[in-house]
Amino acid sequence: MLKGAVKAGAAALIKERDYLSELDAKIGDGDHGLNMARGAQSALEALDEHSGALTVSELIKLVGEAFLMNVGGSAGPLYGSGFIAGAKAIDSSEAALDAKTIGLFLHEFNAAVKKRGKAELGDKTMLDVLIPLEKIFVESEGKPLAELLKVGRETARNAVEYTKELTARRGRASYLGARSVGHIDPGAASAAILYREISLYIEKNFLTPAQPD
Repeated sequence: MLKGAVKAGAAALIKERDYLSELDAKIGDGDHGLNMARGAQSALEALDEHSGALTVSELIKLVGEAFLMNVGGSAGPLYGSGFIAGAKAIDSSEAALDAKTIGLFLHEFNAAVKKRGKAELGDKTMLDVLIPLEKIFVESEGKPLAELLKVGRETARNAVEYTKELTARRGRASYLGARSVGHIDPGAASAAILYREISLYIEKNFLTPAQPD
């Protein structure tokens, strides 16, 4: 179930709380890790309260609402609106676990984040990870999903590192101007962590061929 993938991503955000806050302390308020961990914990609790089956869309919407209602700062509104928009885009119990669905989700997630945060590629935000990921799945050209997921992880890692070279143009970090150069964007880092864990879970539990007894 995709619920397991979401739980894996949430657990990783909680585990990386201090790391994300350390990144944020250098160019922001220092609370990004705490906020992401709070959202992740709220999402886990919301999922545990629903013992019945959930469609993919319902599952993602539940996560978005957990972030929106329980997380302060910019993370709550951005992630919350992104997840909810993505859920609406794939509002079907028949949504397949394929590149097309993932690309559609990321496209709508990113559109919501752009609108809410007034940010674009190159502004030193989570979009510097998520927009390249969207491109991979939208332009998949029939490549195997396992290959796309792996390329996505490498792309996300490189994108996080590249944010060091960017000048922040949105959020608290933008107040630093050129002094924000040389630092990883915490939003990009959390987005990469979330993608990494969810993609690894999908790859291991849905795409890895069963081994013979």
